[in-house]
Amino acid sequence: MTRVLESQFFTPIELDFLWEALGAADLPFPLTLKQHGETEGHRSMLRRDTMTALAARHLVSMTGRLDAELEDLLTVLARPDTAIDSLFLPEDGTEQAVAAWAGRIGDNAVVVVQNDQGIELRQVRADAMAGELVAMLPAERRGTETSVSLPVGEFTIGAVRRRAASESEQHSREIAYRLLAEPNVRYGEFAVSARDPLHGTMVRTPVLTWSDKASGRYISYVRAGWRTIAPADAAMIRHQLGEMTADVQRLAAG
Repeated sequence: MTRVLESQFFTPIELDFLWEALGAADLPFPLTLKQHGETEGHRSMLRRDTMTALAARHLVSMTGRLDAELEDLLTVLARPDTAIDSLFLPEDGTEQAVAAWAGRIGDNAVVVVQNDQGIELRQVRADAMAGELVAMLPAERRGTETSVSLPVGEFTIGAVRRRAASESEQHSREIAYRLLAEPNVRYGEFAVSARDPLHGTMVRTPVLTWSDKASGRYISYVRAGWRTIAPADAAMIRHQLGEMTADVQRLAAG
């Protein structure tokens, strides 16, 4: 691309008709698309007014053709090679979750953030996708508990209270119990997807969850039948997302 499109904000109705003009399918998780217009006639009127307003911003032509740079970015959103999705509650008891997404086609990458008012879409470096999403999380210190790993079936509040066979396992169970019993102040999750080049479908990883507790921030993930909860800062989360990206790209490539 010869020009970097500045960060753009689109209301739900603008997104509706831009997505229609692109001719794409559904938005990727966790983003949502609302269709407007009670009847086809009403929708036609809304389309005309909305596209006129977008043309005034030089984002579409008067005939409804998308700006070339905007079309490139929306195409990344519609059909990425690799993508990271993020969904989190910024505070306990908050009803409105923050939905964010980053994706790339080659070196062309975008980050999207959605709330009730609409979406913000901006171009980013392809190697900065994970960092952009992690930077959206509320600030929190790294957790003070040590990392603990147990078989998935043993990582429940009931199972970890059972007496372990060894002292080291008992210590791990005690840490796990404290972490499971401690309420979350904030909570969220990430996942990474990659496109299968043969079938064109997206392959998605299991989620990486994060939670903020009184003792700090922790991540939780499953690998090879074991669940790990570990204290985490931004660098740790970026590292885990990098590993997940490499794993899912290998899986998608077959």
